[in-house]
Amino acid sequence: MIGGLRFRLLGLMALIIVLAVTALGVADRQFDRIEIEINDVDTTAGHARTMVREEELVEATSSRHGRGLGSRQLWVAVSIAALAIALVAAILRRLIRPLEELTAVAHDLGQGHFGRRVGVGGEDEIGRLGQAFDTMAAQLEAAEQQRRALVSDVAHELRTPLTNLRGQLEGVMDGVLPMDRTVVASLLEESMQLGRLVDDLQELAMADAGELGLECRPVSVAETIEKAVAGMAPGGPTVACDLEPGLMALADAVRLRQILDNLLSNAGRYAASKVRIRALRAEDARVEVVVTDDGPGIPAKDLPLVFERFYRVDSARQRTTGGSGLGLAISRRLAEAHGGTLTIDDGVQVGTRVRLTLPAAD
Repeated sequence: MIGGLRFRLLGLMALIIVLAVTALGVADRQFDRIEIEINDVDTTAGHARTMVREEELVEATSSRHGRGLGSRQLWVAVSIAALAIALVAAILRRLIRPLEELTAVAHDLGQGHFGRRVGVGGEDEIGRLGQAFDTMAAQLEAAEQQRRALVSDVAHELRTPLTNLRGQLEGVMDGVLPMDRTVVASLLEESMQLGRLVDDLQELAMADAGELGLECRPVSVAETIEKAVAGMAPGGPTVACDLEPGLMALADAVRLRQILDNLLSNAGRYAASKVRIRALRAEDARVEVVVTDDGPGIPAKDLPLVFERFYRVDSARQRTTGGSGLGLAISRRLAEAHGGTLTIDDGVQVGTRVRLTLPAAD
């Protein structure tokens, strides 16, 4: 592509030179015609002796003028050619250098090197193309970093239950551990944890691909919340509900229950003594569900990260106390699939306040 552009520009330069030379030739012929007409008029108007002298004078003047005109024509042609060459060379540098840089960066991206940028500025088409290319390269680099982090996180999350399973099974095989109900229960728990992790990963992948297949219909928000509260683990914090009666959301009942289970599970895990859940009609035909706990809260620096995969605010927590780190990520994907949002309020003095919005059914 670059070579073809170069040849087209060189052709343009040649055309400019040909036009300049043609214009000079036309001007020269026009000057000769005017000079001949002047000489004819002078010939018929003068006397013979005066005519001879004038012819000698005109011949000498024409000879000198011809030499001067030829020299001027040569310098004009050379100047126009030089100007055309300089103009086309500048256009070549302006167009070909960014295109060559784009080609090199595209080659690096194809090889998996996402850190290089074009760095072409300007407001013209080439500048906007370079900026769009740099944006694409940055997005590819971020996606690659997320992919590597996801692979590393999945490997880490799978390693712990697999190590536990292997250790206990080796203990049974070596006769160190008895094959009793306690060991079997522990093995079953680890295998169930693995199953939940795999299910969460599959669900998250389906949400990212837009393949959840929601069956949205009018759902009673209060009824769904009451069922989720009743399903919380016993011995947890006190749950206070403030639910607007008759509130209906346009949602998949199973997925809405899954979102609420995740939010209440997180709130119950971190709350000091109580959790409050409130449901009300918001503006713009939206239903809003707010879950608040009185726990330690989330540091401001962690707020942008809490919806990332495998992220835990307290890195010291284990999977048994801190979850897999996928619940909020899945819940946000589910909320967005419904056309809603899931956010965490900033600036809360005590605890954490999570806000879920969904389309209203009426």
